[in-house]
Amino acid sequence: MFKWKMYNHAIIPDEAPYAEPNKDDICKACRMKGLFVKYTTNLDCNNATDWWYVIKDGNFDLSELKAKHRYEINSGLKNIDVKIINAENYSKELYDVYISATNSYSGFKNSATYENFKAKCDNYKKTEFYYGAFQKSTNILVGYALCVVHDDYVEFQVLKIDPKYLKLKASAAIVYTLLTDYLSKENIKFICDGERSIRHKTHFQDYLE
Repeated sequence: MFKWKMYNHAIIPDEAPYAEPNKDDICKACRMKGLFVKYTTNLDCNNATDWWYVIKDGNFDLSELKAKHRYEINSGLKNIDVKIINAENYSKELYDVYISATNSYSGFKNSATYENFKAKCDNYKKTEFYYGAFQKSTNILVGYALCVVHDDYVEFQVLKIDPKYLKLKASAAIVYTLLTDYLSKENIKFICDGERSIRHKTHFQDYLE
């Protein structure tokens, strides 16, 4: 059964990027209380389009990247320790990073409370995992990523960095760690950062591409 979810008042697939709904699936989505239904067809087409998923598959070789990106990754690894953490044990530190990051977004009104955020940390699913990014010199948590492991791919769902520590290149260190940890696994075909974003103006997808 094709699964749907509500996101920003839209009905979107809760499936792998390559999954396509049939007519019955779409009719079911239309009965849900959303403003519109959005889905993708012909994902891996051979021509450029105005909409896309940000996906990394195949081997990952640091030496094949542009010099600028190699520098950012090496700088991040020099300054940052990245490791998988138990979100329950770091809920306050994660919340502080989340608030600092989202408060820096232009036009974003933050209403998240620590209690609600902690509840999510305490009840995260078995398929979810958190990378914590710690400044080596202080062991302070300066950023984190929330990822979800599916049957044959990993979804890079959330990335937050405290703006005070952006120069440490924690995001580059997290992305490098994710790619090296998971693209080497036999059952993982790709890492997905989701669809093209027009709402968040962090330029992070431009960096990944």
